[in-house]
Amino acid sequence: MKKIILLFTVCFPFILLAQLTSDDFESYTIGSFDSQWDATNWIGWFNNPSNATISDEQAHLGTQSVKIEQNDDLVALLGTLDAENYEISYWQFVPSGSGAYTNMQHNYTSTTGDWMFEVYVNQDGTGQFNTAGQGFLFTPIHDQWVEYKFNLNFITSEGVFSYNGTPLVNFAINTNAGDMMPGLNQVNAINFYGGCLPQGNCTSLAFYDDVQVTYIPAPPHDARILNPEPAIEYFTVPNGLEQPLNFVASVKNIGGQEITDVSVTFNVRDGGGNIIYTETSDQLAALGSTEQASFLGSGTYFFTGTDNYSVEYIANIAETDNNLVDNTLSVATPFALDPSIYSRDNGIFDNGVGYNGGTGKLGVTYEFIDAATVESIILAFSGGVAGDTINGFIYSVDVNGVPDTILATTEPFIITAGGGGIGAETYVTLPFIDGIEIPAGNYVFMVGQTSTTSLGVATSQIIHTPGTTWATADEVTWNNLEDFGLPFPMAIRPFLSLVGVDTDESASNFVDQFMISPNPTQNFVTIHLDLIGTHDLTLQLINGSGQVVKTLVNKNTTGDQYQFNLNPYPSGIYFVKVQIGEQQLTQKVVLMK
Repeated sequence: MKKIILLFTVCFPFILLAQLTSDDFESYTIGSFDSQWDATNWIGWFNNPSNATISDEQAHLGTQSVKIEQNDDLVALLGTLDAENYEISYWQFVPSGSGAYTNMQHNYTSTTGDWMFEVYVNQDGTGQFNTAGQGFLFTPIHDQWVEYKFNLNFITSEGVFSYNGTPLVNFAINTNAGDMMPGLNQVNAINFYGGCLPQGNCTSLAFYDDVQVTYIPAPPHDARILNPEPAIEYFTVPNGLEQPLNFVASVKNIGGQEITDVSVTFNVRDGGGNIIYTETSDQLAALGSTEQASFLGSGTYFFTGTDNYSVEYIANIAETDNNLVDNTLSVATPFALDPSIYSRDNGIFDNGVGYNGGTGKLGVTYEFIDAATVESIILAFSGGVAGDTINGFIYSVDVNGVPDTILATTEPFIITAGGGGIGAETYVTLPFIDGIEIPAGNYVFMVGQTSTTSLGVATSQIIHTPGTTWATADEVTWNNLEDFGLPFPMAIRPFLSLVGVDTDESASNFVDQFMISPNPTQNFVTIHLDLIGTHDLTLQLINGSGQVVKTLVNKNTTGDQYQFNLNPYPSGIYFVKVQIGEQQLTQKVVLMK
């Protein structure tokens, strides 16, 4: 809300060169204030008479105060305050049946006002603090001296309004009173005006005393955590499409001196407050006073259980931080597992399901929120018949979510051992050699043993959504596992392209040939790599989770033929990454033992 009445006109220009630091009104004589003030500290609005009076009717300390009645308009000139911290305070006495009004100015001149905030005390017993187009209500005190205190931090652009010793409103300094438009990050005047609400039905009368402006230097070293970005929620999508936590936060130096070796530690805490993952960003050598920088985590953490997680962000500096309170910020995550969304195993198995005969299939529905390339189906099986074959299938679903059409079938997997039961279950990969492109939507990923259907699929006790698991003996009748009293998620997972592996096509500027054979392979692969010129080369084998399994080559070379034995590693999808400087290429390798 803008100032209530602006009726006065400009009489002559006035240049603000003042800075009021304190006034207790004891040095003046009783009567008109206009005739005796120091014009570098006090002025009437737009240089008009203020009509304020020095009074001995009320006083906070001493015997005198300044009296502001209806339509009186007095301005305290503070000079430009825009650095570090200031505390501005004054005491107010409002008699019963009266109201009062004050505001603070960003950049008051003799011709214009620039309202940062307004404070009303109304005769009906209500109070209101207006900032950024919002009104914050409070209960004012009549017939008693009350302190108004404003703590203004110009480094962070934050202000705190305290009334009678109690902080009431946190507000942004660099906004305007009447709207959300940005304002200057400074203050240069206080306006004591004889007004209140409602207009035309409120009589203003207030006394003010002990106006004080105190400069508070910023502590030498003070780092503050700002703007942590929420990590991406991934549990509504299958394995391989999920995104790791993208830890990002900013640090602002709100101290008066440079800080050095600045970094951010990211801690993931479980519902009990225990740290279950931690990492620290790279260091920034220095950050000057008022400067701000963003810090990134490596983005490699995936939640693996059901809990109410939080991420803790901690700013680190080489110096002793003078204010540790604002170094740490904890944010509850939006990605605690929601069992209402999907069904998925958690990798901890305590049971299994399967068919003892027939041509049965078992499957799980997954939602794809974006198009993806499915590379394989990953299965944890706890029982089967050695020598028999396991296949995987992708089914589309009908309008009711029931499997209806096979869209793709994996390469077969030959069981070499029957499976050792729960606790000795085996992960196998059922690959689609060329990958299967599927658009966004719901799909069922099924597995079945082709001859003797005694395949056992490992199950977990948690993260189950009724209606997402499927079983069929004849591909005509489809049942959910809970129809049989088995409300368990099954360890059947789609695996999608390039989890955790980036490809920079500009690396092809350095590569003349990059080929892997045989592919698929049962053990050995030969990597044919010819480079254009001599380069520092790193050649790595990466598993489906984006983890580096082995560094194959790390040297300066023009390329060669490199042969490696993959037999020590489990069957599955792998990637070979060629890295030259910051640029890289990848190719997929299918290991089928």
